[in-house]
Amino acid sequence: MRKALLKTCFPVVCLALLGCVEDQKVSVTAINEDLNTLSAALKFYRLDCGGYPSSEAGLATLLTPEGDSCSTRLDAYLSSLPKDPWGNRYFYRKLDADDFELSSLGEDGRKGGKGAAADIRLSK
Repeated sequence: MRKALLKTCFPVVCLALLGCVEDQKVSVTAINEDLNTLSAALKFYRLDCGGYPSSEAGLATLLTPEGDSCSTRLDAYLSSLPKDPWGNRYFYRKLDADDFELSSLGEDGRKGGKGAAADIRLSK
């Protein structure tokens, strides 16, 4: 009876676990694509404006030139800000004149965590 139960349940459990791992890979891939898109937009902003936006101004600066201190900028760099696979916003922090950090706080939307809840960062 136990062997029959194991033969029936084992493939289902394995498929469920593999599905979770595959979902995590897809999520990490999507986050990396979004972070690279945001990074490229920030680099164009820097070329046009002579520096990265302040941490306070954040990623919203990429959406509209109105109210922006950059006088040479004519248009938005992005039409909208992407959200991570769990619907959370991405975070931007200007580290210094030449560097910034972009991050997703993972599935739980909080700093730290493991697995799907782990933070993913891109630093330039």
